Parts: sequence; C-alpha cells; structure tokens
Amino acid sequence: MGYSLVKGSRGKAPRFAIYVGLRAGYGPNAKTHTRDEVVELVLNHLKRKAASGEEYLTGIVDDGDAEAVYAWPEGPGKAGGGHEPQVTYSGNVNPLYNASMSREAIEAFLNDLAAELGEALEQTRVYVEFAGEQWILQKEGSETPTGE
Repeated sequence: MGYSLVKGSRGKAPRFAIYVGLRAGYGPNAKTHTRDEVVELVLNHLKRKAASGEEYLTGIVDDGDAEAVYAWPEGPGKAGGGHEPQVTYSGNVNPLYNASMSREAIEAFLNDLAAELGEALEQTRVYVEFAGEQWILQKEGSETPTGE
C-alpha cells in the first residue's frame, strides 16, 4: 500500500497568519481568553463560509505558550513594557483547495476573520500576514496605550 501525488495539489502555497492577543485590555485584572475559545471562533467562521459556498482558508490555531512582548517610549531615558499571551491562526494557501481564490479574496478573508477574532477577544489591534507582507488592523474608535 503506497501513496501517490494528488492531481492538482502541487503548486505555490503562500503562507498566511493572524496574530491576536488573548488578554482583554491592560493591567493585572484584565480577562485572559483561551486557545480553545479561538479554536471555536475560527471553526464557526469556517463553517459559516463553507455553508454559504464562500471560499475560506484552512489553518491551525497555535498558542505554543507564546507571549507577545513589547515596549514603548515614556520620555527621555524611560520606557514601559508589557507582555500577553497570544495565539496564531496560520497556514498556507492550498494549491488544490484554494486555486480559484484571488489575492483580493484571500486578503478579504483574512481581514474578516482577524476583525472577528479581535472583536471577540476584545483586542485593539490584530496583526495579519500574507505572502511576505504584514498589516495591522485596529478597532475603529480605539487607541493603544501610547495614543496611536
């Protein structure tokens, strides 16, 4: 018993990723969401797309005990910093299953899912990558602790 190449499965497979924090807000009393919540959110999003005949990207949710670590200036010779747990939804555009997805459709899917995750996980910003490019989505009407 062996395996053979599935016709149409070989081709370019650009990588995508959505990075989202799990801590809602800032400070020691902020609620921390779980990887399982993210898995459920992503699964429901994919099922809605599949049920309506829309294209979607299958991927993995990985926390890997990841912590986003960041710092910011607070005036001459001073800086603040913090960290929070984060998850990544990532994968590759599959040459077999996503062959008909345009770049615009891929970016729209990623932005839509990123916004849904950001809203549900109470995040100000969500980071998206696709095919070597990165962009940041920020919740409208919000700002970061540094006023951005």
